[in-house]
Amino acid sequence: MAISDIQTLASRALLSQAAYARTETRDDLERALKENANFTATQVSDFVNRYDFVTTRPNELNGFSATVYQEKASGRYILATRGTEFDPAGVATDFLGADAIGIGAF
Repeated sequence: MAISDIQTLASRALLSQAAYARTETRDDLERALKENANFTATQVSDFVNRYDFVTTRPNELNGFSATVYQEKASGRYILATRGTEFDPAGVATDFLGADAIGIGAF
């Protein structure tokens, strides 16, 4: 795999991880990246210098959540989705609501 491919994959993985940040405003993004997405201070700084927060679809009952970011350099929009959060008490809800019914309905 070429270096540029690895850099692209790393960037996309970081965007997906950023989708775990629970925020609905640009002003709150840095805090949310640290607290919810487990970013280091360096990762937060690099991320907010490269991307702008646009909007989010918060955690749905079925576990779906996605966030739109805009890359500052290119102006392109990026949709970042994430997996469901693990909650031992919600395993049945996650399986039934998201996997069996939510996804299975399509």
